[in-house]
Amino acid sequence: MKKLLTLSLHLFLSSFLFAQNLPSYLPSDGLVAWYPFNGNANDESGNGNDGIVNGATLGADRNGNNSEAYYFNGNSYIQSTWNSLSGNQEFTVSFWMKYESSLGWMVCFGLPQDGQGFHIGTRVQTGKMYSAFWNYGYDFNSYPTITLNQNWNHLVVIYKADTVSQFLNGDKLTSLPSNYISENLSFGNLNFGKQLGTFQEFYQGFLDDIAIYNRALTQEEITALYTGTPVNGGGGNTSANAVPPGIPYQAVVRNANGNVAANTAVTTRFTLHQTTADGTVEFQETHVLTTNAQGLMSTVLGQGTAVQNTFAAINWANTTKFLQVEVNLGNGYVDLGTQQLMSVPFAMYAANGPQGAQGAQGPAGPQGPAGADGATGATGAAGPQGPIGLTGPVGATGAQGPIGLTGPAGATGAAGATGPQGPIGLTGPAGATGAMGPQGPIGLTGPAGATGATGPQGPIGLTGPAGAAGATGPAGPAGAIGATGPQGPIGLTGPAGATGATGPQGPIGLTGPAGATGATGPQGPAGTNGLSAYQIWLGQGNTGTELNFLNSLSSSGDSNHGSYSATGIGSHIFTVPVGVNTIEISVSGSIGGTGGSVNFANYFCGGGGAGNFAFKRIMLPVTPGDVVTLNSGVNGIDGSSASCFCSAGNGTNGDDSILDINGISLLTLAGSGGGVGGCRGCVGNIPCTGGTQGYDGFVNFSSDLINSGVIVLQDNIWNIAQNSILIRY
Repeated sequence: MKKLLTLSLHLFLSSFLFAQNLPSYLPSDGLVAWYPFNGNANDESGNGNDGIVNGATLGADRNGNNSEAYYFNGNSYIQSTWNSLSGNQEFTVSFWMKYESSLGWMVCFGLPQDGQGFHIGTRVQTGKMYSAFWNYGYDFNSYPTITLNQNWNHLVVIYKADTVSQFLNGDKLTSLPSNYISENLSFGNLNFGKQLGTFQEFYQGFLDDIAIYNRALTQEEITALYTGTPVNGGGGNTSANAVPPGIPYQAVVRNANGNVAANTAVTTRFTLHQTTADGTVEFQETHVLTTNAQGLMSTVLGQGTAVQNTFAAINWANTTKFLQVEVNLGNGYVDLGTQQLMSVPFAMYAANGPQGAQGAQGPAGPQGPAGADGATGATGAAGPQGPIGLTGPVGATGAQGPIGLTGPAGATGAAGATGPQGPIGLTGPAGATGAMGPQGPIGLTGPAGATGATGPQGPIGLTGPAGAAGATGPAGPAGAIGATGPQGPIGLTGPAGATGATGPQGPIGLTGPAGATGATGPQGPAGTNGLSAYQIWLGQGNTGTELNFLNSLSSSGDSNHGSYSATGIGSHIFTVPVGVNTIEISVSGSIGGTGGSVNFANYFCGGGGAGNFAFKRIMLPVTPGDVVTLNSGVNGIDGSSASCFCSAGNGTNGDDSILDINGISLLTLAGSGGGVGGCRGCVGNIPCTGGTQGYDGFVNFSSDLINSGVIVLQDNIWNIAQNSILIRY
């Protein structure tokens, strides 16, 4: 019987429309994360992907503004957990950087395991940058490097299904074919300044204005990001109609036992009703999501797949709105209820609601101080000196003529009457703006303006004191029976007691506890060997090899024929079904860890790999109801890396795995050995010594298996992964 999962709402953020003030040059369409680093590492896109600062410090940006960029010292980073990208969709990464070190990763996002995700960084080649898309240990994209200087540079990388393009300071440098993978990747972690996983490759330098989009930007938009000015329609704006609408929504998914459903696929359907909870449907859309490691699903209402009408067509100024939420975890939609939206999303109301009355004009501010005088012009050349004339009588004062060239100083004449003031000369160039004057008195309070848009949610407050215990709710449904734990070791057999004298037979008493096991008697004569399943098959008139017999099992039309498989660390249990008397089992053991490596300068001394895991394939006679169990051992741990000398750690050995039937051990698969760490000195020309490979795992058969009539088959017919069991019947 399939078990129906249910969803438990754990958190619902208050509904509001994010109408944040984005820079006018920043494209807003498809923006999933925006980090301007203006005093913090918050995501200003409205999607809530805020970063956690680990040692990075604020510094001056490319324009000299203090505390508006982050500096990474080679041992610091910023990290965020997000799911804003999914699948193999195209995306764009844009950011400003000023590097100091030649080794490190600037922007990385993807799975938290080592080397699984998208990386942009500088490598060993000084001043070189390249991007790579790694997944499951394979390098899918590695492109020619870009030469950088140690000034501020603007970088853009665009990934599509078939090409990857790189831009430096607004110019396109390359567009090459891409081996972009088709698997549905989960973008769980976002790092700035540090590689994903356990590798300690940090970036040293400045980062600023990081923008991530779920689409490919155009050349005009890239130019706008570089120049800070919208070009040919590129860039964003802050008008209500240009801001992408949406209502952030988060919830925690739990199963029927109340446990968090981590990393689980879930489809969510939002329906907006008018006036009442079951009123006319005004809008409906669906979202295909995946929960994170804490069971949290995050999305934005209004940015899903529309089923009925569009989010932009909602009339927020008309009627009361009720939001219905349904989820589907693979067995159909489950209705979580309908709730009234208690406040209007203000930015959407402002976009299509009635316009308010214009407020009264405020009083004029005080006049600023006069600017400084302009620079004095150059003095013209002196004309020739004329002869000194006779002093004539003082005439009437005439109109002032234009100022002539300055002649040599003549004899002081008699003081004439003061003439009228000449016209005001042309205004000189504006002087530099003077210092701001003191603030004038506070003007009268104007009428209250329209209510502004709701600001971003503040940080979560301190946890309040625990409330009084509520009434005990009704008992929940019984949980599923847990898996059977591994069988403990068999205790030592105690000594046999002495046989007492036979007394007279009394009445039959109650059955007492089982006595201690007596000594083993002498072995009886060997019985005749029974026929194997393969021999019985031949006796039924069939012909062919053992492989033909096995293939006939999987191709038979009998409904009792089938298979069972399981992989991973822990107990894997299989119960023999009715009508099955013979099964084929393939089992594999654990694997050891890889030896640590030594990284020094341009030398890399790799550690030894783990030995091959043990593997065995057998045919076993069984009875319906028998329980076959594989207790898989834990894999070994990789050795730690080092920078020099022989200090790299060795990988640990894998634990043993045990196969039993009905609690009786059949065979033990010893885990393979861990690899030996690499070795190289840090002084002088000391050669590099790579680590050696660990020993291979091996199989020990128990006496119970040897005496059970089992057939040991060829190991190379079915290939399976480590820590696995595969049964065919």
